[in-house]
Amino acid sequence: MKLAKHLTVISVLLLAACSTAPVAHKMNSVVFVDKSLNFVKNGGFVSNEVNVIKLTVDKHGSKALPSGSMEVWAVIKNHTDYDQEIQVGTQFYDIDQAPSEFEAVQQRMFITKNSTKTYRQTSVKQNMKFYRVEINGVK
Repeated sequence: MKLAKHLTVISVLLLAACSTAPVAHKMNSVVFVDKSLNFVKNGGFVSNEVNVIKLTVDKHGSKALPSGSMEVWAVIKNHTDYDQEIQVGTQFYDIDQAPSEFEAVQQRMFITKNSTKTYRQTSVKQNMKFYRVEINGVK
């Protein structure tokens, strides 16, 4: 009888933990929407596969402009032996972390092999305090 009660409690806790509650975005961050761009493929015991990372973000940040807008920048490094074409966009947020009504406009970027390139985007609206840069593959 006690075992049945414990199993019921554990089942309820597992269901609660697996709920589909929305996940909050981390502010002032750069994320790879296309996971294949920065995915590390681990070889198994039998496999001789090499770990591959196509792109990384060396650093990123923001600054307030004299006009009251916010400029965001991210330094993206191409680790491959071939050119990469990506799309990058920024969503800006106000002090309450509410998104700007202006949709993030995707910029197409070409990063030559084994090099870095700096992405820059300026907010349309003034007094933006937070950002989230999204990197995606070309569609």
